[in-house]
Amino acid sequence: MPALRPFYFFLILTIGLTACSAGKSEAEANQDDKAEQLPKVDASKFRKFQGEGFTIQLLKEMSWNRASGMTLLDADHLSKQYHVTIQSYPISYFKNDSQFPKDSKKQLKWFATAEGNALKGKLLNVKFEEMTETLVNKRKCFKQTIHGKAYGFPLRKTFFLRYYETDNSLIKISAWTTSEHAEGYEKLAQYMGMTFKAK
Repeated sequence: MPALRPFYFFLILTIGLTACSAGKSEAEANQDDKAEQLPKVDASKFRKFQGEGFTIQLLKEMSWNRASGMTLLDADHLSKQYHVTIQSYPISYFKNDSQFPKDSKKQLKWFATAEGNALKGKLLNVKFEEMTETLVNKRKCFKQTIHGKAYGFPLRKTFFLRYYETDNSLIKISAWTTSEHAEGYEKLAQYMGMTFKAK
């Protein structure tokens, strides 16, 4: 019986290491499931835009307006009704909101949900896809697509929304167009949103 002890010890050690390895593989697999790949687009149609504390690949045909306040970028391609806006909200902006989570791990999802709900509240005949969590270049991101008709605007709109967090801010990227152009704009909008990088 004593001669078997080394064998049992080796067997238990092997099982333990295998279990740890399997757990790690499962965690990595979950991360891989959330990892989002850039859509296939013609990269030559974009240029690197450098703003205040960030960069993004922007459609070359887009012109942009001067940033102000929380708006980091407001760009348009008017003939095709392609629009993209990037806004940055300091974490301190929400300090007086009793609903804002104290747990930093929950703040981005709260922000994305609140912003999505606020937009839906401004639209008529709303349809939307459920918000999903992804990883973009190993950064957590929430994304959602919302369709609806805005008050005073004759055509139905489609919004491609993305949300990121930096050390001190929550970022909202809203790319929208008229719904008739949504299919042609979707990959371009998602590509731009995924190339956002905060310095």
